[in-house]
Amino acid sequence: MMVSCWAILDVGGDLPKAVNCFRVDRACLPIIFAGLLFYLPAVLAQDAYLDALADEAAHLEDGPSDTAARDLGGMPKGLDMAGFEDAMKKKFFGSYLFYSKLSDEQKQLAYETYRQDNDIEPIRKKIMDLFSGN
Repeated sequence: MMVSCWAILDVGGDLPKAVNCFRVDRACLPIIFAGLLFYLPAVLAQDAYLDALADEAAHLEDGPSDTAARDLGGMPKGLDMAGFEDAMKKKFFGSYLFYSKLSDEQKQLAYETYRQDNDIEPIRKKIMDLFSGN
């Protein structure tokens, strides 16, 4: 035997219209209700967990940090190619890893970018452009 779910819709006329939403075999109803019974505690537990997190967060203070912000700054000026590579390796290791994969000609182009402007961002952009083949 099939069980139908009906919804009453107000279509703006004089009489509301009933619409059949879905049909379910009666044998499936216990499975559906059992699923809902297992789902409900999980939802309530999650809500309790979120409430506990909110309570913990309420006790935290958002004050000034006792550690200074890391100033990346730029590369030191006037380095030769070996000094440039050493400074990259020490201060910007992630960028250095990409730089180390470049050919000698590409490394020279990255070094020329450094000589024009010792700011790290244009140097990083140049390294990534060279690495990706642009």
